[in-house]
Amino acid sequence: MTEFEKNENAENLINNTSADIVYLPQNKAFYNHLEDKIYLPQRKQFVSSEAFYNVLFHELGHWSGHSTRLNRSLGNVFQSKEYGFEELIAEINAAFISALLGFKTKITDNVDYINSWLQVMRNDKKFVVQAASQAQKAADYILAFSEVKKEVA
Repeated sequence: MTEFEKNENAENLINNTSADIVYLPQNKAFYNHLEDKIYLPQRKQFVSSEAFYNVLFHELGHWSGHSTRLNRSLGNVFQSKEYGFEELIAEINAAFISALLGFKTKITDNVDYINSWLQVMRNDKKFVVQAASQAQKAADYILAFSEVKKEVA
């Protein structure tokens, strides 16, 4: 992969959050709530700017839930109800922010995530509405760092 053009509005938003972002030559992106750090593959490892920013906005969604910010239960047990809920929040948050900044959005096609969402939705009909509400709070929190919010809204 090659370096792609940076989006000025997205870069300003990311920088203004002051989130601690670590870029490593790895294939995984994740948020470590104990360290309060986002770990991402290097930019050149992404296929496009949209893919990069969508993953970063997803991880910023998790970052927003830290106890010093919105204080959400981050669901750290893989495939638990709480984990699926937090992943859906992060995905919807990423879609909101990506759309606002003019990127094409795509909800993940990760089978593990989708299975965890389906498992919970079968038993809790309010699951998606509650996740969307929390995702809106996350997006609002993150977008409060942006100069673009006022221009676009």
